[in-house]
Amino acid sequence: MKNKMEEKENSFKEQLENLQMKNKDLMVEISNLNNSFAQVSNTLEEQNNSREELSLQYSKLDVSYNQIKESHDQLSNNHNDLKIKFEEVSQKLSSKEEEYQ
Repeated sequence: MKNKMEEKENSFKEQLENLQMKNKDLMVEISNLNNSFAQVSNTLEEQNNSREELSLQYSKLDVSYNQIKESHDQLSNNHNDLKIKFEEVSQKLSSKEEEYQ
């Protein structure tokens, strides 16, 4: 009877040790998973920051493009105005030349 009790006690101790070992293994695995999750989270945050930075750069480029386009349009209008004035002056000169001849 005493032997059976000792056997059961030893069996329970062994089971307890096995469960404690499994618990330690699970704690290590949970820690590794937490670390992996933190790495993935950091990577996602970095990608999100990069995406926001690229979006900001795109917005700046868009503003610059619009400014350049406005300047180009203004230069084109100025050029056309100058062409018209040149034609007017040219015609006046031609007309004055004809008068003098």
